[in-house]
Amino acid sequence: MNLTLHVWRQKNASSAGKMVKYDAKDINPEMSFLEMLDVVNEGLIVRGEEPIAFEHDCREGICGSCGFVISGVAHGPQPGTTVCQLHMRHFKDGDVLYLEPWRAKAFPVLKDLVVDRSAFDRIIAAGGYVSVSTGSAPDGNAVPVPKVNADQSMDSAACIACGACVASCPNASASLFTGAKISHLGLLPQGQPERMRRAESMVAQAPPPPPMPHWPVNDNPNPPSVIWDASGLRINASNSSLQQILNEVSTNTGTKVVGSVPDQRVFGSYGPGNAGDVLLQLLQGSGYNVLLAGDLGHGAPSQIVLTPRRGGSSNASNPQPQQQQMQPQDQDDEVVDQQEPPEQPEETVPAIPPPNQPNQNQPGFGPNGPMRTPQEIMEEMQQRQLQQQQQMQQQMQQQQQQGNPTAPQQQENPE
Repeated sequence: MNLTLHVWRQKNASSAGKMVKYDAKDINPEMSFLEMLDVVNEGLIVRGEEPIAFEHDCREGICGSCGFVISGVAHGPQPGTTVCQLHMRHFKDGDVLYLEPWRAKAFPVLKDLVVDRSAFDRIIAAGGYVSVSTGSAPDGNAVPVPKVNADQSMDSAACIACGACVASCPNASASLFTGAKISHLGLLPQGQPERMRRAESMVAQAPPPPPMPHWPVNDNPNPPSVIWDASGLRINASNSSLQQILNEVSTNTGTKVVGSVPDQRVFGSYGPGNAGDVLLQLLQGSGYNVLLAGDLGHGAPSQIVLTPRRGGSSNASNPQPQQQQMQPQDQDDEVVDQQEPPEQPEETVPAIPPPNQPNQNQPGFGPNGPMRTPQEIMEEMQQRQLQQQQQMQQQMQQQQQQGNPTAPQQQENPE
């Protein structure tokens, strides 16, 4: 069978819509209405056109998400049947059908035949629930419910919240939906705690949630302005990508960027000035360890080494692997080859963390600590070298005392 469809097409909620004509050819009468739309959409995709958007889920007449208007009738001409359960055998060859979304202010159109039915969700959240623990199925069956009340409650619970009542009402009223939910719960003993306030709460319902904030990170990054001239390096960024900025700095100055780090958005103006100073100002607070190595002239470093800052502790199982093996080169062979002396209490030397593992007890090395500059790295290396020299001197003094045990007795008897 062949049909002519006039479908409401609307790109998004803020766009204007219009009816568009489509031909549905060679349709099997045993198809469901949504299967017929699937066939039409396959033809649109082959032709490179946008398929018709419609909502569906179970396709079993249970969820109610598939509803729209067919030739002026919600869900189509078959009574008590949802669109997904409506079959093409109820139409005739050559029929002209008009497909529109629900027409109600409470159901704004999102796209084509899809509407926003969150107004029903607000009604349910306001009072369509029970606050008592009903237990498992055996516990629920143990609560006596009169047969008349159970039947009436079940009839009200048959509402699938499709929104057809709102779309069919000239006033777009949700009274049928709200009344069904009030009766469904009000006739059962489990729904009695909210009985006195359920209707008022559901009619008033909760206000719609505020719109999501507009985060600049969700927008496409704006191209930065990176200028490298006689006045130095100058960077202007307004929601720009940090990786793109570094790529342009590398292209303009010849500086090589080493390290893979997550991208960030940058706002602000930096420079003009010395390239190294401008780069440090740009990367300050970015969460990376920054090392500017080499000099290409005019303050431009040859490399920018970026590593993410991480917290961690030093290796406690072998804190001094290098210091235990180090021996002074000017000692006699007898001192170097002597046997290990008995254990004696000695002063504990604090472990020196390896260069690639920051010490959390030292300021500036936590995951949230400030960024280390090249000057701070140099001071750290000097401090580590000084500690190593002190440790070597202590080891030499201990070895000399062990090799000359009579020295203290000669000092006590000067005669």
